[in-house]
Amino acid sequence: MTHRPTWRIVSFCILALLTLAWPALAQTPTPPPTPREALIEAIQARAQRDVELAKPVEGVAALEVLFGAEAANVGLSMVEVLEVYEEAYTAATPVKPWWEDLRPQAGWIAAIILFVLVIFRDALKDSLSKAVKWLLERIYLRLAGFRPFWGMALERYRRRLVERYERLNIPFRPGRPLEMREVYMPLKVSGAQTTDLIDAYRAVAEHKWLMITGAPGAGKTMLLRRLALYYAEEGLADFPTQPVPVLLELNRLSDSQEPLETHLAQALKANDFPGGERFIAAGLEHGMLLLLFDGLDEVARDARPRIVRQIKDLLQAHPKVRAIITCRTNVYNGEFDALVEQRLEIADFSDQQIQRFLASWQAQMPPDKSPKHLLRNLRERPHIMGLVRNPLLLTMIAFLYTDTSFDLPKSGVEFYKMATEFLLGKWDIGLLTNAVINDPELTKKGNCGTSSVWTSLYTLPICSSSDAHYTRTLTIEPIRCWTSWMRFAVSQMRSLWWNIV
Repeated sequence: MTHRPTWRIVSFCILALLTLAWPALAQTPTPPPTPREALIEAIQARAQRDVELAKPVEGVAALEVLFGAEAANVGLSMVEVLEVYEEAYTAATPVKPWWEDLRPQAGWIAAIILFVLVIFRDALKDSLSKAVKWLLERIYLRLAGFRPFWGMALERYRRRLVERYERLNIPFRPGRPLEMREVYMPLKVSGAQTTDLIDAYRAVAEHKWLMITGAPGAGKTMLLRRLALYYAEEGLADFPTQPVPVLLELNRLSDSQEPLETHLAQALKANDFPGGERFIAAGLEHGMLLLLFDGLDEVARDARPRIVRQIKDLLQAHPKVRAIITCRTNVYNGEFDALVEQRLEIADFSDQQIQRFLASWQAQMPPDKSPKHLLRNLRERPHIMGLVRNPLLLTMIAFLYTDTSFDLPKSGVEFYKMATEFLLGKWDIGLLTNAVINDPELTKKGNCGTSSVWTSLYTLPICSSSDAHYTRTLTIEPIRCWTSWMRFAVSQMRSLWWNIV
């Protein structure tokens, strides 16, 4: 029993010695390289050395001097020696960036690039400019509706209003618009309780909710557009809170069930203010908007009660917002009288306004014509002078006097007949055809041509004068394929005929 620890110690020592010695005992000794392998290693070492010293690749002759004798002794041909050398040389050569190969030709490449840039400079500049504008426009369309960008959006909105309303396009004078600043005459209006005339702009500034009526062509739409232009060019400084006007043509709502807020946002979008839903909501709540509802008389009969209710609900829900509603006098049924602060009627032009309006045409008249001569002719014809107190008719007469050999007749009926004959001869019948094709109501009823227009004109006296807005007889309907002037001329001829009868 006393000898067991000793044997354990001895056994452990023997096991440790065997563990340490086993790798050495088990390792197979590496045989020395053969003469052929030694020569190959020497060739590879030579190739690596040549690369490090930046020496060019050795040829067969040089390699034969260096390794020819040894290669012959080990049975290695010079072709094999060259292959080994080139492979080792290539493997040891560092990979250079591709552009370093171009350095010797850098001067020529720079010259070619410069030449291309000079030749296509304008095209490249234009393409780059368009790309930048496109990118900025995409960003604007995405962000314009958010509050931090409202200032930028309103600036673009003002510029678009100027582009749309600074010139007055006349249907019967295509391609030759008039400057709004030159031909627009400040309108006068009268209230329901008094006949005293007041300036329309001042009346709009003083009353929060207004109903403005007037005869066809009296300038209702022009008043609203001029307000929008005032805002875009100068701002509405005389208005409390200096609101932002939004003009909405009510006839666009006839076939739509969308809420008014959606149409107001679409009106902003049409004038370069996309995504304006948040702005409309904030403007309605805080009274930052001036809503311009134009043409209640142009709304379809079935849709009129719905649109009236929508406007009333909107104004009652947002009492801080300002609003103006326009309608022709003879078809206004008093729908908003209990809601608005004041109902105003646009007055006829005074002699002074007629004179100022005609003076704005002076630059466009030929040398043998003048505003004074035209005004004298008008005063010599009282029946015609009474007609031109309407802005649309005054514009028509100024156009005919300036651009044609038109002579003023003695009576209103002769004037309308002569004016209509001129327009029928001047306007392209192709425009009439397109108007019919693009008008679904006329398309349903059949084609419309010059003969049906004349039928309408000469059958007017037999048409019923009652419920003039809603009664759309077959004799009146074809006139819709013409401009607002033709519709107005027809309505005025009917009035003249009934006065005569």
